[in-house]
Amino acid sequence: MRDLTEREQKILEAMLGQLPGVEPQLREQLTTARASQIDDEGSLRLDVTSPVVADIQDRVPVTATFDDTDNIPIYLLLHVIEGKLAELEIYKGDGSRIIARPTPERLYF
Repeated sequence: MRDLTEREQKILEAMLGQLPGVEPQLREQLTTARASQIDDEGSLRLDVTSPVVADIQDRVPVTATFDDTDNIPIYLLLHVIEGKLAELEIYKGDGSRIIARPTPERLYF
């Protein structure tokens, strides 16, 4: 496990901004999050040590989209398990290789 990069941190912060009811709890978890990359697309397994648990039932409460340079969408799904940040899943809509890594400024919801 490693610290989140600045880009990863900002992407997750942007996604949490879409969850006003549980955003404070998830942001608290994010302050203690560590990550490990689980595939070539940049998907991350997240480990949080914060004892705070968010009252959220959806496994994937927020999805973001980023258009790759070939205009094929890249999807980013935030997985929350038992109220804890668990994974950031990243995949390209047509299954081809990702050309440009997603940036927080170009995400849309």
